[in-house]
Amino acid sequence: MKEKLPLLCALYWRQAFSFLAILLIILSIISCNKFKDDFDFSKVATAEWNPEFAIPLINSTLTISDFFEDSSNLFIQVNPDNSLSFVYGMDEIFSQKAEDIINVPEQNFSFQSQVDIPLLLPGVFDTLTLDYSFPFITDTTGQRLDSIFLKNGDMRLNFKTNLNRDEASVEIIIPDIVHAQTGEFLQMNIILNNPGGQSEWVEHEENIPISDYKILLNQEGTALNEINFLAEVVMHGDDNPDLSPYEFILSGDIRDIEFEKIFGYLGHYELNLNDSLEFSIFEKTLTGGIELGTGTIDVWVDIKNSYGAPVTVAADEFYAYSKVNPPYLVDINLFGQGVPNIFSINAPNIQQVGQTIETNLDFSNSNLAQAFNLAPEMLYFDFMALTNPEGDTLASNFILDTSRISLGMDVEMKLFTSITDFIVEDTIDFDLNTSANEVGSLLIRLNTVNRFPLNVDVQIYFADDGYNIIDSLITNTDERILVGAPVSGPPEYKVTEGAAKMTDFEISRQKLDRIVNAEYMMLKAGLSTTDNSLIKIYNDYSLEIKVGTIVGVNIESE
Repeated sequence: MKEKLPLLCALYWRQAFSFLAILLIILSIISCNKFKDDFDFSKVATAEWNPEFAIPLINSTLTISDFFEDSSNLFIQVNPDNSLSFVYGMDEIFSQKAEDIINVPEQNFSFQSQVDIPLLLPGVFDTLTLDYSFPFITDTTGQRLDSIFLKNGDMRLNFKTNLNRDEASVEIIIPDIVHAQTGEFLQMNIILNNPGGQSEWVEHEENIPISDYKILLNQEGTALNEINFLAEVVMHGDDNPDLSPYEFILSGDIRDIEFEKIFGYLGHYELNLNDSLEFSIFEKTLTGGIELGTGTIDVWVDIKNSYGAPVTVAADEFYAYSKVNPPYLVDINLFGQGVPNIFSINAPNIQQVGQTIETNLDFSNSNLAQAFNLAPEMLYFDFMALTNPEGDTLASNFILDTSRISLGMDVEMKLFTSITDFIVEDTIDFDLNTSANEVGSLLIRLNTVNRFPLNVDVQIYFADDGYNIIDSLITNTDERILVGAPVSGPPEYKVTEGAAKMTDFEISRQKLDRIVNAEYMMLKAGLSTTDNSLIKIYNDYSLEIKVGTIVGVNIESE
């Protein structure tokens, strides 16, 4: 018979551990890693064999940090009065970069002049000056581009003439395209020699990289967004006949334009900022809401802007959402009912080119507290930033190719609330994984001293692989697992003493037989605050837990 002892202990432990895992889920509602360190496995391994024996398994004290851990978007904040807040934050989101929304179009130009040139005797030369200009095409109507610093671009120039001079040349100067470092005008020299006038046309084409240049527009005395060309034709006299009038044709384009920075008036551009902030504390909600105390919710929006232009932000959509609690969606009014969700943000000035300027917003007058009574799973927003909302064409803006707007959001929820019939639900995999019949019964006793002002009612169902319920764990559904601690009145709303409670869970052999094939456990827990009243959660609150078990074994004699 003694050789059966290790087998009995192993079988017992598999059973006990499965149901203790259930119990731990009940107590913590969410995963609580501390329990794993508090199991005393040695007490199971060294227990003397007895047809019925008791084993203490857990003796632990839990605090708020055991129930909730800081995560990528949740930070537990201890306030100056030792009360607690959940601070949910989101990763910073970014608008499009300026280079992705502002386009400098390809520019095309073509000029033609017909000029009578007097006969030039050999040994004499003359100069003909031709002035051209063309409007620089902008990305949007109403833009005023004073200067464009280029990081990429090519200019193609083609000069064509029927001039019949043995010796001639043209120098093309573009004073509105200047090297960014040296300040020299963009220019080129073209030989137009046509000995004896043998060719009907003389033509030359050249491609010039302009990646290190800047385009200067709207200089004093020039028209809006206009580029000027100067062509100086030098002609030497010869014996060729006079075929006046002569044709001079200058054409080309500026292509593959990419800017490093632009100064001027940029007009209207829209930049999208949309995302959602999820609240893990409410993600398992089945039904029920909460009622928050005064001043419970604070929202901080941090916007960073490197566009050198006036910008307003409009919330096209901004709402709290719950899939279980009506009205399911509550629109957020940032500045109060009936006031548009539009606000201005700071922008760098001309002395702050390349810098990012912050705007910190506190929407304390919003209806966020009322929206959070919904116990929302998420806060969704779709913001639209608009440059130059006033349309002041005399304004001076600037952008860099990397200019953009970013947005970060933090929501602080002070744990100051009342909860009534708040139901959460979750389903987890379950595997008892034994058909042994040595365990005749299992009694789990839970002793708690609860210093949290929260009542907990729980039921656990066992289901097959089709989610059909096979059995439940708790037979007395009127009995609470945890009783909330009593609370003082305002303004502290603080627990005055712990609330003690003992609860037994009896698991018969018949129940074990029914649930041995279960694939899932379904947890349904009801939460409420003590007397359904307002409470605050403080950092020194704790939950003392002692768990023991009595196992009955079936003994087969040989």
